[in-house]
Amino acid sequence: MIQSEREEAISLARRVFEEEYGARASYGEVIETVVERVANQKHLNDYFVRSGLRGAVSEMFAQRTAEGLPFAPVANKRGEHVAVPLMSFDEYEFVVRRYVAEGDAQYAQARKLARKARETFGKSIVVNGIDFASAGAA
Repeated sequence: MIQSEREEAISLARRVFEEEYGARASYGEVIETVVERVANQKHLNDYFVRSGLRGAVSEMFAQRTAEGLPFAPVANKRGEHVAVPLMSFDEYEFVVRRYVAEGDAQYAQARKLARKARETFGKSIVVNGIDFASAGAA
């Protein structure tokens, strides 16, 4: 089976994490070990360069302004990043709706994890007075 560079890199990182570190390692430990493993593999090095650049560009778009707003969020269905001062009302609305949807998804994950913790340990996780194992439907 042919794997994409991404799948290959993920598979390698997982093997390193599980087999070499016993599934308990820092982000940096896994990265350094993977870098050592791919030193002479051009296709993976090219992938990592592109991946690293994507990360840098993503960080640039997400940098906060003096007001604490993102510099240039995704502002439309075409996936265009737009600097906040240049956004139209419709683009502001798109960004706000997207943030709310992301927050709802994170809240649902928090509830699922809290339920799993309660099943596993018999204790509830309470944040800001909310028992997340009981909060809302998943």
